[in-house]
Amino acid sequence: LKYQPIPIGGVRFIRWMAFFESLSQGIALIPDGYFELATARETLVAFLEIDNGYEGLKVWKGKIQNYLRYAISGEFERRFQQSRFRVLVVTTSARRVETIRKMVAEATGKIFWFTYFEVINQQSFWSPVWLRPRGNDRHSPV
Repeated sequence: LKYQPIPIGGVRFIRWMAFFESLSQGIALIPDGYFELATARETLVAFLEIDNGYEGLKVWKGKIQNYLRYAISGEFERRFQQSRFRVLVVTTSARRVETIRKMVAEATGKIFWFTYFEVINQQSFWSPVWLRPRGNDRHSPV
């Protein structure tokens, strides 16, 4: 994300952050990364979650709840000076995407976007390979 050009006109990389401690004292949440992109209309911000299939579904249920709590807490806006964020989840297979997606869809239809490594390698991170919690339309992350 940080070092490869973005093949979408008018989109510019702004910043990348890695985390080594929780985003909030009251919410146990350590994302794998965070990035910001500038478009002609807005700044898009996203947390990145890389799922290698080692975390159980109980861990994912906690992550889902913690991201939702963080989204409504006001802490994100205070820390990053942005009003909203996405959580991009990249995992190991279409099956794993569907498993996590189903859990997320029970809690929300917002915030989360899903894909897996193979489809990114075949197309690209920037292609319409992303699924939302509900529905089967594929989207570009921008």
